[in-house]
Amino acid sequence: MQTNRTSNFLANCPGLTSEEITSSRKKHGKNIFEKRERNLALRLIIEVCTEPMFILLAVTCSIYMILGEWREGLIMIVALIFVAGISIFQTIRSNNATKTLRKISQTKAKVIRESTQQVIAREDIVIGDLIIVEEGDLIPADGEVLKPMISVSMSLY
Repeated sequence: MQTNRTSNFLANCPGLTSEEITSSRKKHGKNIFEKRERNLALRLIIEVCTEPMFILLAVTCSIYMILGEWREGLIMIVALIFVAGISIFQTIRSNNATKTLRKISQTKAKVIRESTQQVIAREDIVIGDLIIVEEGDLIPADGEVLKPMISVSMSLY
């Protein structure tokens, strides 16, 4: 819904064109922090192997082997591998669920592009976009205030 203020502003500021958006995105990338997860499998294995219960069971397995109880030691090794596998599997599932929730709950931003107000994903904002921020909106990127239309109420109920 465009207010009278917004339509007046649109007439004076056409926003970016498709070519400018493509150029800015190629030059600067998307409006996201990229989290690089290196060696996820190795990190998970180290996490599981440093858990106190895993260490305790590994020590118990070693004691069985030292005492010559091979059968119990091998059963303990199989159980440790099984439990570690389940833990790694659950962690991967949790990470995937978290990524999916982030995508679903991704905030949108109102921008002016090619003389029209558009609603886009926050990550699609590029340098030079004119962002419309209204009451209750989260500010989706660093920016510069072009036309302040801000009023702040400092009153308490």
